[in-house]
Amino acid sequence: MAEIDERLDEQNPTPEEKTSEPEFTVEELLAQLQAAKAENKRYKDAVTKASSEAATWKKQLRARQTQEEQEAEAKREAEEERSNHLKAVERELAMMKATNRYLKQGMDEKLAKECAELEADNDIDTLMEKIASHRDASISAAVKKAQEELLASRPEINAGHGENGGKEDEDPFKKAFLNPDSY
Repeated sequence: MAEIDERLDEQNPTPEEKTSEPEFTVEELLAQLQAAKAENKRYKDAVTKASSEAATWKKQLRARQTQEEQEAEAKREAEEERSNHLKAVERELAMMKATNRYLKQGMDEKLAKECAELEADNDIDTLMEKIASHRDASISAAVKKAQEELLASRPEINAGHGENGGKEDEDPFKKAFLNPDSY
């Protein structure tokens, strides 16, 4: 047991040994802070210098480009612009065709344009949902209209008026009750 106590004493320093770590003074900490700020400023200056040198080299490169290289770059930019314009025109034409197709199917103009845009964006799931909801609405509207037309075309039902046109004084039971000999 004594051996364990000795080992623990060796492993755990005494409070006097713990306080023997060096402590920094305020002046030392301020000096370290000033040194870190100076180093940070040097890094920022180095980045600024490198950026300006890169810009200078880029300007020199452009100045050294031959006329042919400049023309090739301009031609490439014009071709890219023309390609983008062609894609926009093709999209617009496809949307116009799709809009007309949807209008022929009985859609209103707003819904037809929405469906054409979804088709052009290749969003098939949403497009099918819109078409299905339009179809369901069209079917229910057609059924309702047919029911209304059917009811309007049928003549009025005159049930219970009988042969005498519904006059109460000519009720056969009443007549027989009042004049039993008339029958």
